[in-house]
Amino acid sequence: MTNWIPQYITNGITESSNSQTLMKDLPKNEQVGMLMLELRKTNSATIYNTRSIMDEITKIEIIADGSKVIASAQPEVLSYLAFVAQGGEVPDHRFFKGGAAVQRLHLPIWFGRYPWDEEYLLDTGQYSTVQVWITYALDTAYSASGSFQHTITYWRPLTKLPVKGFIRSREIKVEVPSAAAQTIRHDLPVTYPWHLVGARIHDVDQDINTNLTGIELNIDSGRLLLVDTDADEIYYENMRKFRPAHGYVNQPVVIGAETDVQTFGEWAFPRGAVTVSGNRLPVLTGLAGETVDITVYVADTGVAATDAIPIALDMPSSMPHKCMLIGDFRKWPFPIGNYKEAWIDYVMAAYTITLRTFVQEVVAEKL
Repeated sequence: MTNWIPQYITNGITESSNSQTLMKDLPKNEQVGMLMLELRKTNSATIYNTRSIMDEITKIEIIADGSKVIASAQPEVLSYLAFVAQGGEVPDHRFFKGGAAVQRLHLPIWFGRYPWDEEYLLDTGQYSTVQVWITYALDTAYSASGSFQHTITYWRPLTKLPVKGFIRSREIKVEVPSAAAQTIRHDLPVTYPWHLVGARIHDVDQDINTNLTGIELNIDSGRLLLVDTDADEIYYENMRKFRPAHGYVNQPVVIGAETDVQTFGEWAFPRGAVTVSGNRLPVLTGLAGETVDITVYVADTGVAATDAIPIALDMPSSMPHKCMLIGDFRKWPFPIGNYKEAWIDYVMAAYTITLRTFVQEVVAEKL
């Protein structure tokens, strides 16, 4: 059993640009078990309860030799994949909503089948170059100009290990379908064995089982159906695997009468909301999708408060970011290379959503 050593790639670097694809080299001839991204930005004076630093990062990628995709997804999907890899432990995200507060996204990207896997990790010596690309665009209505900051750290084994391969993480298809009842098909890759298959059904004010009525994971035109069920059953299976559902994030927000607050968790049943000042009582008056409605009352009169009161909101969820695990092959990789084709059929209700299908694949040695 080896020890793991952290080393900086960047340390607290602030970018003057509000919009770019930031590119940083990973070390050559190194073995990387995990890449930790710590990304920060400072809020402007404006408070926006339904936005976070994640909304301003379009995509995070790890690219070898200029075009070989080792990882590629939006931060919400990568955060969920870390949540799954860590057995239901959510990454450290600190989304402080107050004016001039700092929001911080800690995002680990694991290259093994599980944390600190000594057989599967990224060997940068197999490529001429390996880079991390971070595409972001600060919305200066809600973010201070020139406040994007990054610290990037890689974790390597103390001594070189005999590497078998690595886990590749990527979004396969992103689609914004029309708001109509329909079946949407996303084709899946069939080259490398599957580690897991999942989806993000993003609609902040509707539950997944409202957006989605059926899911079918189809291999070779029905020769093998790995999944054929509804969203409720997928949710219950996710909840079984990742219990107890952890409080995803504490959100100090400023709130008056009934206000929508984004919690970043699907079916995020409330753990609690407390005021941090004043004679006030917060009440959760609505819950759907990632959104919670909160009304703050004056405790001794029972009437809704008219002033803005800071609160701290803590919500648990087994499905952070409205992501769900559809096919779980973490113990035994699914040999999709033995088949010709595969797809997921999503039976959708008439709502406007963003639908993302993602996979993790077991890559032997290198791409």
